[in-house]
Amino acid sequence: MSFRAFSTVLWYASALFIFGIAVEIIIFRNGTPPIVGSLFTRSNFIDNLPPVLILLLFIWVLFELGIKQRQIRREHSELARLQSILSQADTGLYTPKAFDLREPRAIRRANLIIECSQRDPSSLHDAVPAAAALDASKLAASYTPLNVYAWILPVLGFIGTASGMASSIGGFSAALQGRQGQIEALANELGQKVIPGLSGAFATTILALAAAIVAYLCTSALRGWDQEALDELDRHCIILLSRIPQPEGPEGKKIVAALDHILEQLRNVLQMPISLDSAANNIKSASETLALAGRESASAAVSISRAVSDLVSANNELAETLKSEGLEEESIISAIRDLQKLVAAKNELTEASKQDAVAEEKAIENTAAGDLISAIRDLQKVVSAPLHITLSRS
Repeated sequence: MSFRAFSTVLWYASALFIFGIAVEIIIFRNGTPPIVGSLFTRSNFIDNLPPVLILLLFIWVLFELGIKQRQIRREHSELARLQSILSQADTGLYTPKAFDLREPRAIRRANLIIECSQRDPSSLHDAVPAAAALDASKLAASYTPLNVYAWILPVLGFIGTASGMASSIGGFSAALQGRQGQIEALANELGQKVIPGLSGAFATTILALAAAIVAYLCTSALRGWDQEALDELDRHCIILLSRIPQPEGPEGKKIVAALDHILEQLRNVLQMPISLDSAANNIKSASETLALAGRESASAAVSISRAVSDLVSANNELAETLKSEGLEEESIISAIRDLQKLVAAKNELTEASKQDAVAEEKAIENTAAGDLISAIRDLQKVVSAPLHITLSRS
């Protein structure tokens, strides 16, 4: 037997017990009911008040438990209709109602889901958890009175016991004072007034504790059954929310932007090998051009040396020829000067060719070095950018 079934049987047994007490009080109006004994037949009204209050409060607790059981049964029945209500709303056969706390939780939750779906389905991620928290808080608050009643019942029992014992002790003192030396009369007095009062006092505590146990067990069973209905409702809502995409918040947008930036940087990093390969090809081409220019410069230097030798030989031959022809000294000097100018022009031409070769080599070197430096700087920017982002975010 489950705990809920046991609590149901206990509730019905308690109801039958209360009904039996009522029947006994009606039948034995002038006598002592056999079940309750002297709980309600003591001469002092103050002693009878706690048992009466316990019995009335216990009847009210059973009434509250019966109403609560009916409400929970309705919660489970409406929970089975949740999917059908949502399906009817999709086809336009169901119109959501205004918020009403008297409606079952499943109906209220279905109305909320339908209204949010019609406005903005993404708002369900905020509305449904808030509704679930409110339902959980309302469930806990609804059992507060029953828990208070289960705490008050034993307190009333202890009060009734203390009051009954006080009256019985007072009667015992009166019996001793009036029946000194009369054992039989004293025994009769104690048996008729004192001992029934003590018995009724302890019976009050037993009645109160039994009522508190019944109230606590039935309340715990109903709360567990009610919590099962709420958990099942939340499970259906979680399944529904898992099918709806969540909206992007401000933090989510920042994360997406950062990921896009990192992706762009990774693409630039992947492009760097191509840039480095191009720079290496430029350096290789420049080195080949420099080697070819060096070989051409060496060949030009050899040609120029040969031309200088030929010019010097021609100068000497011209001088000998002029001397052999008997020309004047001034003409020879003028010819030599012309030859010297020709040699100076040759030297200037040689120097200019060397400067042009050096300038061409430097231009090629600067172009290749510039390409290499540009590629290295691009690589440094791409590599250092993610680190800069990380430091700024931290």
